[in-house]
Amino acid sequence: MVVEQTNTESAAQQDSKGLEDPEAKRAKKAAKRERQRLKKQQQKERQDAAEFLLPDPFAEVPKKARRRKIVPLSSFMPGITRRQLLEDQLPSQTARRRRGFGGAYVEYNGMLEQVKRLQCPLVWRLKPLTDTVNGLYSILDSTPYCGSPWQTAVELIQVACNFAEKSMVWKSRELLEDVYAMILDKRVNTKKSVFRKYLAGLKHVLDSMWLLVRTDADAKAKRPLPDGTLADDVQLFEELDDQQRACVHAIKAVMAQVDVEEADQALKLDPGEAQWHYVKWLCLRAARAREMDVDPEDLEESTAEETAALRKAHELRPTPQTVVATARACLDSPEKDVEQCAKLLGDAVGLYPHSAYVHFHCGHLYQRLGRGKRNAEGKRNAEGKTDAEGKTDAKDKRDAERKRDAHKVMLSFKTAIHLSQGLWMKACHDWGLYCLDNGRTNEGIYHLEKAREAGVLGHFV
Repeated sequence: MVVEQTNTESAAQQDSKGLEDPEAKRAKKAAKRERQRLKKQQQKERQDAAEFLLPDPFAEVPKKARRRKIVPLSSFMPGITRRQLLEDQLPSQTARRRRGFGGAYVEYNGMLEQVKRLQCPLVWRLKPLTDTVNGLYSILDSTPYCGSPWQTAVELIQVACNFAEKSMVWKSRELLEDVYAMILDKRVNTKKSVFRKYLAGLKHVLDSMWLLVRTDADAKAKRPLPDGTLADDVQLFEELDDQQRACVHAIKAVMAQVDVEEADQALKLDPGEAQWHYVKWLCLRAARAREMDVDPEDLEESTAEETAALRKAHELRPTPQTVVATARACLDSPEKDVEQCAKLLGDAVGLYPHSAYVHFHCGHLYQRLGRGKRNAEGKRNAEGKTDAEGKTDAKDKRDAERKRDAHKVMLSFKTAIHLSQGLWMKACHDWGLYCLDNGRTNEGIYHLEKAREAGVLGHFV
């Protein structure tokens, strides 16, 4: 009897469950749909927070900025959870007391073969750019002057390395994320650009830097270091082809400033790339300036090797940097080829009408051209080569030319201010000085005050 009663109760429970099943199923499905809806909403909010537009110093700023959806950074940046540089934890507490960033991997025996296969500034142990944090922020303010996305990315990585050396890992990671954002920006990463052509080499340096920064951040937080190896999506240096290896050597040459051997190595691997010839020109000038204990911008004449490297870079691929550098070289040469300099400046503005870098430097070179013309005219008049009647006509002609030169200077600085958010402060300051030199006191004081209000005057004086 007991068994029959038990069977009857179980059958009744099953019948009741069967009756409740449709309602319960609907409730479960509704709850599941609600969870999925909330999850999608959270994902969308995270994506919206991650979306942004990179300020573009190389194109005209539109009146109404349009938001453009891009892939979130986290979808392709190396993650510390899936990779680790060390097989074991650091051997001792002594090794953890490292001097500066990355010492555990470079100065002690904790550095393994895996880390040696990476190429980034933290492994190269380069000389720091400056000794102070304020100096690094000043260098960061001048990043828009680089003139090309490739050089901007390299300088951002270099400044990120210096911030990491000063234990400011959060700032280092922020700058590295900016470089990752440049890779996603189609306005910067165009199909025919140097940035796209040598992206694998640049991304190897960037990924290596990101891994070491993340690893150091985990070590500083005293989190355990799990066993593991480099992830498959990090392409090692020996796996790169010759062109991408040349890019890595060129990046090292730029960051070391005077490493001509690295520039030669890049040209040996890829002799047909104009950017590497330009990098060699930079290194040669920096090395000569260091020997003379002057700033590279203060060098007036170029050596034959520097001229050949710059001319080759300009012939292979004219860029804003090569055009401006060639025009400055013409003006600094012993022959003072003013006509060729003026022609190059006109071509530069015509070829790169939306480059703030070109307009900014053209303003300075137009200013120098005007001074050179006045000096030449004063010398000719002192020699008495014009008669009394011709002096009046010559004076009127000189005044007209000066007005045209002043208009070119003003227009160049105005265009630079309009095109680049990061460059307008410096252009505003230099334009103010130019106005003061030419008797336009009120206008000069106004623009100097604008630059001073922005807090950048001390960085450039």
